[in-house]
Amino acid sequence: MDLDAVYPNNIVMVYNRWGSLLYQSEEGKYSSNPWKGDFKGAELPVGSYYFIIDFQDEKVEPQKGVVSIILNK
Repeated sequence: MDLDAVYPNNIVMVYNRWGSLLYQSEEGKYSSNPWKGDFKGAELPVGSYYFIIDFQDEKVEPQKGVVSIILNK
């Protein structure tokens, strides 16, 4: 699914375990600048991070979940 095409007002947010915002997409522009597992250009450590996809559509509840960074070196 092309998130931006289906939900043109979406906002994607990623938080660390302490609730600090690490990433927020521009409204409707996630595909042009997706989260790459970094914060301010630096790779984040192995761990679990929490995301919210706010579709900004009254008919659709925001999606919440966990994404894990696992390094394979």
